[in-house]
Amino acid sequence: MFRVRPSVLALILTAVVAVPVVPQSVVQEYDSLAVTLFKHALADGKAYETLRELTSTVGHRLSGSPQAAKAVDWAERVMKESGLENVHREPCMVPHWVRGAPEQAAIILRGGERIPVKILALGGSVATPEDGITAEVIEVRSLKEAVSLGERAKGKIIFYNRPFAHKGRRLPPAHSGHRPGPRRK
Repeated sequence: MFRVRPSVLALILTAVVAVPVVPQSVVQEYDSLAVTLFKHALADGKAYETLRELTSTVGHRLSGSPQAAKAVDWAERVMKESGLENVHREPCMVPHWVRGAPEQAAIILRGGERIPVKILALGGSVATPEDGITAEVIEVRSLKEAVSLGERAKGKIIFYNRPFAHKGRRLPPAHSGHRPGPRRK
């Protein structure tokens, strides 16, 4: 029977969400080991302690942020302190989005009157050109309706008008960034 330090188990369980998809044959090979690790971790109860340490000493960890780099340092340190062998970092590409200048929008009526509108760009959105955008606005109330516009949406501003809450319950987001709609070239 092998012995695994509780902190190592906690670290493994904390990092399990980062494990890539692997072939079924590999999963079967390590299935009994994984079951043993999970049973031991559940009985030992160190996973929450390790997670608490990560979240209270590092904080939120957005991709590309200083906290994300701090989390990598933390994980490497904890693994080494736990006695794991061959602890090293692998180079990888990390998506990183930085919000630009605060968004501004206005409805400009035919007579030249400007009506300011509060807006917010979604993470992963494409940047607005320096001169801004002037185009016809099409209002939609669902992602399905936006997608159904097809070519009619080309060159238009799609105004997604839907409540974000209903009867005190938050509704799911429409989508993240510009991905489902037409792509700007």
